[in-house]
This record gives sequence, C-alpha cells and structure tokens, in this order.
Amino acid sequence: MIFNDGNRARSCEEYRNPVFPYEDDGDVGDGIYEISPAGTAFDVYCDMTTDGGGWTMVLRVSNHDGGVSFLANGAGWQATEF
Repeated sequence: MIFNDGNRARSCEEYRNPVFPYEDDGDVGDGIYEISPAGTAFDVYCDMTTDGGGWTMVLRVSNHDGGVSFLANGAGWQATEF
C-alpha cells in the first residue's frame, strides 16, 4: 500500500490510523505493506486486525519449529521471505 500521492507510511500503525492530510479509506487488511520509517522504503508484514491493528511483524516463533535456536548465533536469525 502506498498513499495516493506516492508517499509511504512510516509504520503499519500509520497506514491503519493515517495522519492529516491522509485519510483512512477503510480498505486496510493484513498483508505486505511498504513502509519508509527513515526515508528508505522496504516491505514488512502488517497485522491490521489484532487488537485494533497497526502491528509490524518483526519475528515469528513457533512452538513447533523443530528446535530452532534464537540465541545470539542461532539458526533462527536468518532472513526469510513472507
């Protein structure tokens, strides 16, 4: 999602609850969004439904991950696609 003028929100929360001059058109669901918190745009997964929405997923861990380690040098710290 990108605003109508081509700008990107700084966060998932800003897409969910846009600030002036942007308006919420009501068409905001969970998924991949492009944000630009510091001038460089990149894709993130936004949860727009849980507890009012606007959450940016930074890490997903499962109890059924086969013992993947998230210690400092663990195998869990790898970049993955959404």
